[in-house]
Amino acid sequence: MTTDHGPRHWVLPGDPNNWLLGIERKIWGLRDKPQLHKAWDDLQPGDFLYFYVTRPISGIVGTGRVLAKFIGKDPLWPDEVQARRVIYPLRFEMEITALLKPEEWATNALKVQQLGIGVMRITPVNPQKVSLLLEALKQVLGPPQPPPPPEGKRTHAQIQELLMEIGKMKGYVVEKEYPIDTERLDVIWKRVEKGVPFCAFEIQIGGEIYRALGKLKHAFDTWNSNIYLVTERKWDEKLGELLSGTFHEIRNHLKRIYLEDVEALTEALKKLREIEEKLGI
Repeated sequence: MTTDHGPRHWVLPGDPNNWLLGIERKIWGLRDKPQLHKAWDDLQPGDFLYFYVTRPISGIVGTGRVLAKFIGKDPLWPDEVQARRVIYPLRFEMEITALLKPEEWATNALKVQQLGIGVMRITPVNPQKVSLLLEALKQVLGPPQPPPPPEGKRTHAQIQELLMEIGKMKGYVVEKEYPIDTERLDVIWKRVEKGVPFCAFEIQIGGEIYRALGKLKHAFDTWNSNIYLVTERKWDEKLGELLSGTFHEIRNHLKRIYLEDVEALTEALKKLREIEEKLGI
């Protein structure tokens, strides 16, 4: 667990191919072995991460922070896809705070062994070494960059509220952050209080689309729910790739909703409700 001294610092080793994909999708994973499971249990949102690429790079190429942990149920990394099974189920989403370009890895990666930091598996950095590591990384990566400010778009929470408002106007029982195993769905609709979700929604604005699709697939497999991904058009290409590959089983079941359509539907239903009340019907 995170101590009273604040977030912990972790070095994450992985081969170059897995790191390229992990960085692209902002997800990392561990094998389900006792020592690794303990480390995953200890890992907490807000902890600092150091991306260590193994041979032939043998150095740190980026930094990040833990966002949320989850159990992966579908193959993601190249060796998992080839084996057609999950090898690294202990997964977590991460925010990337600094990163070398892949073409710079071989020449600029930080060799942590010279700092007295060993790397065998996911490793908590000795607190006495943290300041030394950060100073060395500053020379390689520069200071961490803050996330870009929002561009006036609706937040994840605001979209949740719109989906719940639509469900209520249609007469359904609605809930947000609905539990499904170790995960939570953004919004669900039920026909009756004691029923199972017949509609499940995931909102994809930032973060990783892979995890959202995984939760929707699980809702479909568990309850045969109608599944909806609320997203921006910038995700079209990535969504198409995943629905043609890892998530091909839900390709013909997933419905995509663009953010502007959620807003338009909300306004249309409000106007209809106003007219019904005015006419007394």
